[in-house]
Formats: sequence, C-alpha cells, structure tokens
Amino acid sequence: MLVLSDGREIEVSAATVDEAGLSEGMAAAEQKIKELGATDDAEAIHAAALRLLRVRARSERDIRTRLRQKDFPAEGIEAEITRLRNVGLLDDAAFAEAFVEERTRRSPRSARMLRQELSVRGVSPGIAGSSTADVDELALATDIARSQLRKRQPSTYDQFIEKAGPFLTRRGFGYEVAKGALRRAWDDARSES
Repeated sequence: MLVLSDGREIEVSAATVDEAGLSEGMAAAEQKIKELGATDDAEAIHAAALRLLRVRARSERDIRTRLRQKDFPAEGIEAEITRLRNVGLLDDAAFAEAFVEERTRRSPRSARMLRQELSVRGVSPGIAGSSTADVDELALATDIARSQLRKRQPSTYDQFIEKAGPFLTRRGFGYEVAKGALRRAWDDARSES
C-alpha cells in the first residue's frame, strides 16, 4: 500500500515500490504514480493468467473472458494475451489439438460436435476444422457401440439399435456412421461368440 501526501492510497506490491526505487518521504510525480499503478496491474493480470493456465490449457477467448470478470483493464488484458501468445503459453491451435485428443479419449463424440465445442470456447472455425480433420468417426462410434453392447447385452439386433442408436446420435454421429458402427459392433460380437 502506497500512501500519498494528499491522503490517497494506491494498492501496489512491495516489489513494484522497490523496483521504482521509492522510499518513505520521497517525492513522486503524478506520472510516476500512474506508472506504478499500471506496472502493478500488469503483474496482477499476469499472475491471474498464469493461475488460470496452471489449471488447464485455455483458449484466448477463455483467458480474455476470465480476466475481464476480474475487472482488469482491457488494455492490460490485451497486453497480457499478446505476452502469453509470444512466449507460447497461449496458442489456440495447440489448445484445440489437446482438447480434441482429450475428448476423443475420455468422452468420444463426432467431429461436428467437437467443432461446436471448440467454437463455444472461442476457437476459430479454421483451427477447429484442422484439429478435427483426423478424427475417425466410424472407429470412435464403433468403440462406443461395442461398449454399449457389453453394457446392455441385448438379445436382438433391433434391441441393440433401439438403445445404442440414440446414444450415438446424442454424441453427434450422423445416421450413416451410427448405422455402420452398430452393424460392425454387432457382427464383431457375434463372430466372437
């Protein structure tokens, strides 16, 4: 806390005061006081952004939104985003690749649904499209169908379609992909028996 002779109090870190070379009783120009506040804001924004990134990878829009929610000044947020982008800590393409990889491993869904989720997180359509280009929807849907077959153990193919078909649809898979995956999973299970 920096207390000025006119009674104003400015919240700045001790490190910022030390770096500025200020000490008690020292005169400081109004411009210097503003610079101290801006420096301290930049440090606070940087610390907040790093805390967010420590939890998980994030898109630029996510970082921007979360920093705005903390009432940081817009120009400071943009400067921090540029800083993070320049040092490689903020990269929408890397975020999208990691997101798609994690999603397909933990909770598989169609490429279309993955693109929608990335769009909601602020990733551009081009980046979302390139990060989902290698998604093998039939393989993913077949794995899900096999899992549903083991879980539900239907006695007929029609029962299997009735239960697993809507599940695949909710995961974003189109009719043709779902149909092929269900047939493949059913046939594989029957050939193993």
